[in-house]
Amino acid sequence: MDAQELVRRYAAGDRNFAKSKLRGLDLGGVVLAAANLDGADLRECNLSGANLTEGVMRGARLDQARLERACLR
Repeated sequence: MDAQELVRRYAAGDRNFAKSKLRGLDLGGVVLAAANLDGADLRECNLSGANLTEGVMRGARLDQARLERACLR
């Protein structure tokens, strides 16, 4: 899945991205609040400034992800 599809699906109300292969995507500044990213591959993603509040990220791979100013509450 690419970044545009992820944002489009989120805007359409989809919140379940568990085990998605998102490696290396530029998701800087996106809003994914309350998204299920359980077990997702987020390695090397740019998540700078992203809003991931109230999301589920158990088992998510975040190796070398950029998390500057990301909201992970």
